[in-house]
Amino acid sequence: MPKIYLIGNKIDLPYHEVSTEESEKLAESLGNQYFEISCKYNINIYEVMTRMIIESILEKRINSELKYYLRSILYHSNYNNNSFKNILNKYKNY
Repeated sequence: MPKIYLIGNKIDLPYHEVSTEESEKLAESLGNQYFEISCKYNINIYEVMTRMIIESILEKRINSELKYYLRSILYHSNYNNNSFKNILNKYKNY
């Protein structure tokens, strides 16, 4: 089953057609994750793409050496976000 993400763009604009809360509820009801981004100002683009790539790789139960490498990249990178650590912890038993 492919992973689906709900992504809200244009968070740099003052008015939103759909509120963050409504979007989060919709994503949760569908069993998906919700992210907000701004392509214009490059807000959360890297974080969302990295998360999607890493989750895709880890979902495939890749070998432990590659998982260790991915974990070390995230834990030692300048980008320190607990959501990435939570993703990796989810797969620590694979």
